[in-house]
Amino acid sequence: MQQLPFRHYQVSTRQYPMLITLQLSKDLANLQRDLNLNGFYVHADSQYLRRRNFVQLFVIQPDFDIAIDQLHNILGYYKQILDA
Repeated sequence: MQQLPFRHYQVSTRQYPMLITLQLSKDLANLQRDLNLNGFYVHADSQYLRRRNFVQLFVIQPDFDIAIDQLHNILGYYKQILDA
């Protein structure tokens, strides 16, 4: 199975273990909006993040397992479209 076109950068810090930073390809330009519409708090609006095609996910939801399943479903949908 081919990987989705983003590189994962985890901030190496003890202060923010719930922060995940992803670098997106141009193919995933709408991912931030789609994740926001599906209940994920995603930050990508700062100039710093936009210049680097970074989005940041905050994984502090009480229903973490459900949120991760939902995230996998959304990413799977993107993979289907990119593979088509």
